[in-house]
Amino acid sequence: APILPHSPLLPPVSPSAPSVVADARRAAGFTRLLAVECGSQEQALEAAGAGADIVLMDNFTPQALAAAAAAVKGAHPWVRVEASGGVTEGTLPHFLAPDVDVVSMGSLTHSAPPIDFALRV
Repeated sequence: APILPHSPLLPPVSPSAPSVVADARRAAGFTRLLAVECGSQEQALEAAGAGADIVLMDNFTPQALAAAAAAVKGAHPWVRVEASGGVTEGTLPHFLAPDVDVVSMGSLTHSAPPIDFALRV
């Protein structure tokens, strides 16, 4: 599983602070992926430049996501770009872009309709 410097288990810090990314990279070693949640294109570029393997772009509009993902891939082609936040089955096509590698949808779990079933033993 990736290490997330921006996590409820860690004290709040700027998610793309280079020192936090560098510390997490040293702690993780070369065998673990380092993912950093970013709220802006600037944070994503900073996190990628500091050594993140994955930049998770949270709550971007589809247009801002496409531009930020292109900027990250242009400067750091090996970094994976993940889109998250506001993505539903209906909006998913809007978040697909050439430079977006992964799209996460929390709606798959927190908004799934319940099913009515019974188990007879």
